[in-house]
Amino acid sequence: MVTELAYAPSAFVSVRIDPVSRRFLRNAGALPVAMGKGPVVLMYHALHRGAGDGWKWSLSVAKFREHLELLREEGWTTLRVRDLAPGDGFTAKTALITFDDGYMDNYELGVPLLEQFGMTATWFIVTDCVGKHATWDCERSSKRRVIGGDQLVEMDRLGMEIGSHTRTHRDLMAIPDHMRVDELVGSKMFLQDLLGKNVVSFAYPFGSHDDRVVSSVASAGYKIACTSNAGWFGSDPD
Repeated sequence: MVTELAYAPSAFVSVRIDPVSRRFLRNAGALPVAMGKGPVVLMYHALHRGAGDGWKWSLSVAKFREHLELLREEGWTTLRVRDLAPGDGFTAKTALITFDDGYMDNYELGVPLLEQFGMTATWFIVTDCVGKHATWDCERSSKRRVIGGDQLVEMDRLGMEIGSHTRTHRDLMAIPDHMRVDELVGSKMFLQDLLGKNVVSFAYPFGSHDDRVVSSVASAGYKIACTSNAGWFGSDPD
């Protein structure tokens, strides 16, 4: 079961944000995909309690809560990445919350808040590290546990999406074709066997991709993939 956090509804307060930023957020999702501005995709990595843990990819759970509160105040709804695959039919003010890598702190701190706000999110999981510690060469990542299989099944049951982030977090542009196929297909098969459903969403490690990588992702059976380039969903023909 997901651990409940001690955030009573009465504890929610209005998030303070400057008027210019609030106006931008209020109008950010007003234009449809056909006009080049579709749903907004937000990317997170690790979460932590307290004032900070010294890692640039970790956000305090208090700040994450403020983000969710702000989205709710401004009337945004959330979808999962797999919901974007058809490519149309989105309402204004649609946001996607995504987490790369799949750290255990996401399950312990993030999932309970998403449940309380009635929101969904997508996790991109490095499958060889499920239930273990991260192994890729990234500052402080190796000290962090990755979500276990039982937790992933529970998250899926709660309506969260579980997508792939390869088997080992390798840069797909830097490895031979056969290794790239193994990273893509192996992670997809692992998650599908675990969850008992088709896995269609993928995130490129380090955001790294070229035409070869994109073609390999499609050939592996994924329907939609996320990188780290800033922009609007629907503003690119692919």
